[in-house]
Amino acid sequence: MTNTATDRAERSVAPVAAKRRVAASRAALLAVAAGAWVGTILWARDTGNGPGTMGLGLGRFVAMWALMMTAMMLPSVARVAGPSELKTSERRAVSAGPNAGETFVFAAGYLLGWAVTGLPAFGAAVLAGRLTDHHPTAATAAAVAIFALVGLYQFTAMKRRSLEHCRVPLISGGSLPTALRNGARYCGWCLACSWGAVTLMITLGVMSIAAMVVLALVIYAERFVFPGRLFSRLSGVAGLAVGALVVASPSLAAGLHQMPSMPHM
Repeated sequence: MTNTATDRAERSVAPVAAKRRVAASRAALLAVAAGAWVGTILWARDTGNGPGTMGLGLGRFVAMWALMMTAMMLPSVARVAGPSELKTSERRAVSAGPNAGETFVFAAGYLLGWAVTGLPAFGAAVLAGRLTDHHPTAATAAAVAIFALVGLYQFTAMKRRSLEHCRVPLISGGSLPTALRNGARYCGWCLACSWGAVTLMITLGVMSIAAMVVLALVIYAERFVFPGRLFSRLSGVAGLAVGALVVASPSLAAGLHQMPSMPHM
């Protein structure tokens, strides 16, 4: 009887301990995200916002991009960096919840994937700068096309499927290799879901803090605040509308428009 009572007590304490560990891990991730926002804002104050790479070389650009992705994406990661529903045979292994090391490895695998996207983003920014300098009409047309493409993608089956995966909690408990793989796998679905919003950073200007805030809120809201498909479709309509506005006012796409007051980099 004593052993049975002890087992019951341990089982009742385990969920509480798991919840506390998950809460502590999520709080730590949010703290890192807040630090990344502060760093990004300070960096933006020094560089300003405009087309192209703003004079940054590949190394500094990728570092800046990684910092931005940490600020924008880590709050969403904090929401899923905990144990999900498991098979009965697997529950015992992670019943205590992920520890801090496993959670941060999960986040590292996720953020590493986004940091790698800084390489093609740099190439896109270089191309955007050249179009802005030498072919402003083509730059405006490119901005309109990007907004239209991103807006239309919100209505596709791939967007719907990837968004469903982004809403499912992933298991960061079990082992460090498993946490790393889950982080990278979640990044893959996140890329499929949010590549459009990130592409708009090149169009709106890489260091536009206002654009970062709006896009980060949209990314989080469509995953966790508005679980249906309506919000994604409305954001798609908004993308198409902004694309139409760029035709009349190219300066809305600061990443593909040379501001009169901005010196040539």
